[in-house]
Amino acid sequence: MELKVKIDGLDKLKNAFNLYPLESAKNIQRGIVQSITKIERESVPITPIDTSRLRESIPLGKKIKPLTGEIGPTVDYGYWVHEGTTNWPLSMPPKNPNTVRQFMRVGLEMSELAIQGFFNKAIENTLNNITR
Repeated sequence: MELKVKIDGLDKLKNAFNLYPLESAKNIQRGIVQSITKIERESVPITPIDTSRLRESIPLGKKIKPLTGEIGPTVDYGYWVHEGTTNWPLSMPPKNPNTVRQFMRVGLEMSELAIQGFFNKAIENTLNNITR
């Protein structure tokens, strides 16, 4: 499963990256780390609980590499809880109140405004540092 976020102003950041790759990469990387952390903070509390293994596995699935980031549960059944099965379709609510079946998607949606802000700040920082 792959969820994506559209970043407004990404063209400006790409242009700055081509002209000033080290400065841009540093600010982009900071935005990626902040974004992944925000998604984690939003997703974990709304993840369904049975044994807590699913919730505890989300931070373990955090992968930060140069200019990329990923987060998601590492337990093998995480996908099926998120996407549903024949016996437990998405229309069937989770057993726990205040949790949702598509916890990563909802966590991402709850984070989108903050993520946009992280990358706006990356653009601003890059342009400010370049003009100094």
